[in-house]
Amino acid sequence: MTRTTRRRTGRAWAVLLAALVALLAGAPPAIAHPTLLFSDPAAEVATGDSPGAITLVFNEAVTAGPDALVVLDSAGKVVPVGPTATARAGRAITAAVPERLGLGVYRVRWQVTGSDGDLMGDEYRFAVGSGVLGAAEATTATGTSWPDAVVRWLLFAGLALALGGVVADLIARRAREGRPGLPSPHPLAPVGALTGLVAVVTLGVLFVVQTGSLASLWNGQAGIVLLVEAAGFGVGYVAWRLLRASARILTLVPLAAVVVAEGVRSHANTAAPGWGALLTGVHVAAAALWVGALTQVVVIALAWRSSRAPVHLLYLGYARVAAWVFATVVSTGAVSALLLVPFAAWTGTRYGLLLLVKLGGVAAAAVLALGARRWVRRRNTRAVLVATRVEIAALAVVLAMSATLSSTPPASSQPAAAPVLGGQVVQVGTMAGQIGVTVQAGEQTLVVRLTSPPNRRLLLG
Repeated sequence: MTRTTRRRTGRAWAVLLAALVALLAGAPPAIAHPTLLFSDPAAEVATGDSPGAITLVFNEAVTAGPDALVVLDSAGKVVPVGPTATARAGRAITAAVPERLGLGVYRVRWQVTGSDGDLMGDEYRFAVGSGVLGAAEATTATGTSWPDAVVRWLLFAGLALALGGVVADLIARRAREGRPGLPSPHPLAPVGALTGLVAVVTLGVLFVVQTGSLASLWNGQAGIVLLVEAAGFGVGYVAWRLLRASARILTLVPLAAVVVAEGVRSHANTAAPGWGALLTGVHVAAAALWVGALTQVVVIALAWRSSRAPVHLLYLGYARVAAWVFATVVSTGAVSALLLVPFAAWTGTRYGLLLLVKLGGVAAAAVLALGARRWVRRRNTRAVLVATRVEIAALAVVLAMSATLSSTPPASSQPAAAPVLGGQVVQVGTMAGQIGVTVQAGEQTLVVRLTSPPNRRLLLG
């Protein structure tokens, strides 16, 4: 491939990436996880008559499947309701109650998908004809979405193998210069691209099942992000297969679209739109290069283990890249952690605990990387291979924690627990789509709850 041809190919990839970024930029901006502003019937409120419908109003547009609202009686039996529909530009969901409800206490369970693609849910109680007796059972918004977390681990692993495989291939070609007889192990970049593509398609299927609509893939940001990621992995795979070895570095361009998409859907982007996406994108790219390049380097080193000189050059080339990658992962990860998790929540929330496990994995991998770097200088190939294999295992745990964190609401989006009160809740006013106001009385206590998008729930005693 001539220099002119490479320049033209590079410009074509740049145009493609710009188009994908523009597609993401045209999507509605992410704001935060869906927060229930108020409901009808209201939570912990007794109504004088059976409601004709269940209606929930959120702080942002949500996507809901036909069974997003479920009503249970006091015995836990499902009460028939109509299919869930959206209203108020997607900010409200409602389901008709065709049969008259008898006297008693009922629970409403809801489940919706936010603009970032995360599944959220909760439940509340109301009563017909009598007050809600006894303290309300503690309920917690849906935490980690485990099916999404497992598939996202495959997505991150695929992205790591694809990005890192391309970079490691470049390092290996330089290390084998003048040694044409060295074997060429199977490249991991196309395997990673295919793995990522399968993971994105699976996420798309789960998303369509959750929302009950195929059109949700192109009518909202969460769906558009999935489409862009699928295009990035697919084009990346085709590019690797079609381009000559000297031009395969251009495969990084479509894969960069996947990195951009992950930044757009990230929790950091909801907390700090714009630069939060940039922060996450840089962090994801650096982490992927660390994991993927190391894995490909180890595979190549095992194939070349009978030739110590090129293996030494291979590890030296990787070590130069790894130093900068590690510094980037640590710095961007630290800023993102401080942005999403207050210090007080590091040990008191699920998100904080998962983050601590991830930090432990990064620390373990860093220690192993430093040991391997030392053994590279001493030309102890066997010790380097052992250390790097264990390092890969530690980084696999880091990737798993990253996938779990991306499928878990951050600590900043989890509402604080309200004081335990025994009085009946009375809904005294609402501003449709903006603020819900309820009042509850307890012994020597009067609590006014203001539910709003940025502050979730404020308690005024």
